[in-house]
Amino acid sequence: MPKFTSWRPSLLLLKKRLLSRLYLPVSLGLPRSAAGSKSGSLLNTKKLPLLLALAACGSCSPATPAEYQAPVAPPAPAAAAPALPAKTPADTLVTYAWATDACRFTGRYNPRRYTKEQLDNTHHLLFGSAMLTADATPGRPSDMAQLRLDSLNQEYTRRIRQYRRLAVVPRPLFLQLKKRAIEEMEQDYRARKLTIQGFANPAALLATSYPGDCAKYARGLAAQNDSLILHDWKSLIQERLAHNKKLGSTTDYATPRFQQEAAAANWQQYAKIELLTYGWWNCVNSSIQRVAPTEKMYQEFNKLFTNVKSACDDVD
Repeated sequence: MPKFTSWRPSLLLLKKRLLSRLYLPVSLGLPRSAAGSKSGSLLNTKKLPLLLALAACGSCSPATPAEYQAPVAPPAPAAAAPALPAKTPADTLVTYAWATDACRFTGRYNPRRYTKEQLDNTHHLLFGSAMLTADATPGRPSDMAQLRLDSLNQEYTRRIRQYRRLAVVPRPLFLQLKKRAIEEMEQDYRARKLTIQGFANPAALLATSYPGDCAKYARGLAAQNDSLILHDWKSLIQERLAHNKKLGSTTDYATPRFQQEAAAANWQQYAKIELLTYGWWNCVNSSIQRVAPTEKMYQEFNKLFTNVKSACDDVD
């Protein structure tokens, strides 16, 4: 490419040449005749302003073209550096405490794997009970008036909702334990409800899905047959004596009690309590699939923790 050079030196030279030919009076205010003859004035006064302007521009610095350079494309934006993966925070272990009948434990767990709520709920399933507490079996005649079906319904509605919402440690053993606890509560509710209804109407206990042997304790009561009631009552006492004998007990407390209660004016109420509480209810209760956590479940719970420490009471 051709190079362009500055034209400033030529302009300065032209200025000097013009000024060398300019003969002005020392004082521009003098008349032309005082400055010299016409022939001595080589400069046309009409051109004086132009020459003065050129002289003054001698100090001007006109733009000097620079050496031509090809336009340079702006640099491409630098590629963004790949984001570094966030560092995984170190596990922060939390202390958890629990207890059994005779021992107290502490251990450390990772809250990023399971929460304290999940541990509490799992512990409740292992060491608690899904059995309802509303009474369905009075112990004496005065207690029969306290049997309330609405109390049972309220407790069941509240507790079954809680159990269904329990958030447990998400492991198969504990999820299965939760399912079994819910099933137990449902079965317990049906048995208690039917038993309470049976005290008001024993005939309701004759046609059920429970084992047939359970219904035999309600036959005399449903028929309102005194002889059959006394027969069923005596048969129940013999069963209890035989059961106690298997357990190693030979003392007969049931027969004297039967003789005393059978002689009372309200003996039918005593008979109903004995037949429906110790006969019907014990039979039905034995058919309910109660939750019984296994040793493997307890071990699985302990494995949720590290640095497990225990303190147990001395058992004689």
